[in-house]
Amino acid sequence: MRNDIGTPVRSTLWDPADEITTSALQSFIRSQLTRWEPRINVLGVTSEIEEDPVTNAVRIVVFIEYEIKSTRRLGSVTTSAIVSRRNF
Repeated sequence: MRNDIGTPVRSTLWDPADEITTSALQSFIRSQLTRWEPRINVLGVTSEIEEDPVTNAVRIVVFIEYEIKSTRRLGSVTTSAIVSRRNF
């Protein structure tokens, strides 16, 4: 396996769910898609933090928008991960 493919997303799972973490994730994701997926143009990588009041879970949701270069077709992907639980 190649250690240089991918992002350090797993290493951020225990970081605070804040703008610094989400900004770093956006940057990691954009740079790796640009480097390793030459068939697309990355149009946007955004994220938001969601809190579930029932379970106290904090989730980071990432939205990726792209264009397939050969067809100019637009696409998008949304993914998320629970990064922490808050105890009140």
